Amino acid sequence: MSSSDEVLEILDDPGADIILCSREHRKFRVRTLYVTNVSPVLRELIQSASTSHAANPTSPLQSVQLSDSGVILSSLLTLILPMFPVLPSTLEHTIILLSTAQKYQMDSILNRIREMIASQDPPLIRPETAFQAYSLAKMHGLRQEALQAARTTLTFPFTIEGLEDELESIHGIYLHELWKYYQNVRIHLRSDLEAFRATGMPVLNCPPCGQNTIHGTPVWLDAYIGSIAESPALFDLTEFHMCFSRHIIQSRCSCSIPNKAVRAFWTDLTNVVHRCMSKAESAILPIAESQTPLSTASQRNASPTSPLLNHLDKSDADVIIQSCDLVNIRVHRRMLAISSPFFDDMFSLPQPQSSSVSDKEVVDRLPVVQLPEDADVLSGLITMLYPIPSTLPNTYDKALTLLAASQKYDMVGVQSHVRLEIQSRTFPTLTGPETFRSYAISSSGQLSSEAEKLARLTLEFPMTFEYLCDELPSFKGWALRDLVGFRKRCRDNIVSCFESFLDLDKPPFNIWIPCTNTTVSTGGYCDYCGNTSYSYSNTSTVTGSRASWLTQLFQTHISESREAFSKPLFNPQSIRDLYLSALKAHLSSYNCVSCAKVHALDGEKFCRELTDRLTVALSEKLVVHE
Repeated sequence: MSSSDEVLEILDDPGADIILCSREHRKFRVRTLYVTNVSPVLRELIQSASTSHAANPTSPLQSVQLSDSGVILSSLLTLILPMFPVLPSTLEHTIILLSTAQKYQMDSILNRIREMIASQDPPLIRPETAFQAYSLAKMHGLRQEALQAARTTLTFPFTIEGLEDELESIHGIYLHELWKYYQNVRIHLRSDLEAFRATGMPVLNCPPCGQNTIHGTPVWLDAYIGSIAESPALFDLTEFHMCFSRHIIQSRCSCSIPNKAVRAFWTDLTNVVHRCMSKAESAILPIAESQTPLSTASQRNASPTSPLLNHLDKSDADVIIQSCDLVNIRVHRRMLAISSPFFDDMFSLPQPQSSSVSDKEVVDRLPVVQLPEDADVLSGLITMLYPIPSTLPNTYDKALTLLAASQKYDMVGVQSHVRLEIQSRTFPTLTGPETFRSYAISSSGQLSSEAEKLARLTLEFPMTFEYLCDELPSFKGWALRDLVGFRKRCRDNIVSCFESFLDLDKPPFNIWIPCTNTTVSTGGYCDYCGNTSYSYSNTSTVTGSRASWLTQLFQTHISESREAFSKPLFNPQSIRDLYLSALKAHLSSYNCVSCAKVHALDGEKFCRELTDRLTVALSEKLVVHE
């Protein structure tokens, strides 16, 4: 028997006077007194159920249906009843347990859970779990845990490349919030740490051993404190000691700082850094209230905003499709069912109260189906089902959203039509942010061919949080992680390709021979040197190694490409101009007749070979891991 089953058995109290039912219909027989004493919300639910049970008794014990899972409900009850408390074994379930206690206004139980979590080793919220914990805490309305997780994320250098392994566990909306938080913390750190450095920090006045600042602070210490403002991850006692050790090694001094002085200094610095975090938290990281799309009568009766939708507003319509921006579109079930197995199933099966279609969601006596797409997308989707002029959004990202919706609802005919429309239409050239946003839409909509194409286009633009900032909410975490992996592989392939160019003993590089220099005379004219005319004698001298100027060109781009993740990756089409520029500089400096001859005979062919190899290096496939 599993531990969870054992708990459920213990919760089956023979003296129970009420049954609490989980959403999977697992039954927990408990005594009302225990539950009502800790939760005013459950007290009201039980009182309401008691009235219904008295009017229509169907079983000896009254039953209260709850929306919580059996795992969460059983763990919660172990904290309420006089028994050994059991916390869930996963981060997600623990966060949901906290949220459930908060939902039922169980303040004492909520505090008890947090006390138990605080004593765990390892901690529930730590660097390895911080991004997932933040995402879960925000989804479930737990401000205290969200702030704790946000602070913990500061232990990471906040770069997209550096966070690759964390991206899968957090949605782009929450990653965008954390980036804003990180930026705010840095802003406050710059000003507050500058004031802190100006105090001179007398607790660390060790014997002079090198230069001091105008405030009397050792230069190495002043530099360390300043570095925290640029990278909060450096706020770490181990980093401090490493910085001090580097100072001793580089200065070859024997200075030391008493442990008591270090502790006092670190306490003061910690207070400054934590104040900066608090300032940043007060301005961001709000816990938003959940909103219901149909919250008011005026919203329920929202009117269509597109004139084209008037064609669809049929008097004989039997269902209303409502967009996420609360536009109602009156259509026929039959048209939707014929074109989409998704809608066919929806309309043919009995609809429970929790379904998209509910008796309570009615406008003009028609059932309402709420969909997550906006009015522009839904109007484009539905106009393609009727014999009326169809409409395609005029921006590429909106057109992709329409294509994703047709695939999501399994509208094969509409999907083919939309793809043909997109391919035949000329959209404005995408900017960098638009390219990343379009990739995010394609990947989340499972448009593999479009995602592949757009992933390749993103290589032409920077990939940093600063550049992507406003587009982050469009991403799902796994899609951004996949794009990071794709970009890394392309970068590594470019580096490997350039490294292979250094082997001048293999084709096509073995065409280059050792450089030769000519002596100036009044003899004939040389055609090989570009724009400059030279006169040479018929004698030449071997002066250097084979095409060292070319290997230098490749080595330069190997170094640049290794550091190029956040920058636009190397464009294979640019290699010809770079080659010609390097060759011209070489010929101008050394009057090299051999390189000029090789270029005249095989230069263009050689450039095409370089371009082709670099293009193949960027033909990496996008690997998707949802």
